Amino acid sequence: MRGLVDLHQHYPFTAKDIGGTAQTDFVRKALEANRKSDPELLKLQKQLVFVEMYKDVDPKLLEEMRVIYEADFRLFDYDSSPPELFEIGDLEIVHNFIDFNKQTFNVTI
Repeated sequence: MRGLVDLHQHYPFTAKDIGGTAQTDFVRKALEANRKSDPELLKLQKQLVFVEMYKDVDPKLLEEMRVIYEADFRLFDYDSSPPELFEIGDLEIVHNFIDFNKQTFNVTI
């Protein structure tokens, strides 16, 4: 979600062996996957995940949140009305980055 590893990187652990994996091995594999990831793809992937996370939020609620947190947005120099969220309309999201039940990350971006 943070854009550290692109989805084309093979996940090196199975559900069966993840519990027995040493922290150092996990970190080493994660850093290796990060180094192999294309920085431009990571930026795009991060943006697509961002939009997908908010795609089902009611626009009225999104506007209420924008108003409530307006001071925070100004303080941290964030756009309080990012067009990718406030101008989504009927945008169809087909990537399903956050559908962990599918676990199919063969996404072509």
